[in-house]
Amino acid sequence: MKKMILLLLVMLFSFSVSASASSSSPETWYVGSVHVGGEHQLTVDVLNYGISNVSITLHKEGPSGQWTEVFYDAENLISNQMYTFTYNVGYLAPGNYKVVLVVNSTTAPMGSRLDNADIY
Repeated sequence: MKKMILLLLVMLFSFSVSASASSSSPETWYVGSVHVGGEHQLTVDVLNYGISNVSITLHKEGPSGQWTEVFYDAENLISNQMYTFTYNVGYLAPGNYKVVLVVNSTTAPMGSRLDNADIY
């Protein structure tokens, strides 16, 4: 009976570890406010470990606090280094913005990390 309980606990633990290792949680960076509407650029710095596929999205805060996606890009990162991406995101209305980084796949447990984001 003790062996059965031990085996069950080991199976449960191994399943929870593998499930958490394969999921990715978004990393959010609040880039602040755009005070003057117009053409803007977004710069995003991503520190990468291993081989990763990342999604970078820019969201604008609406009047009732909901967030709406206004820009999206996906990048394949293939080496251990800092990547800087600069995007022409087009016209941005005045308001609050945030960047969300999602790591879709990785060969290393560390994956990728959002290091900096800025709109100018």
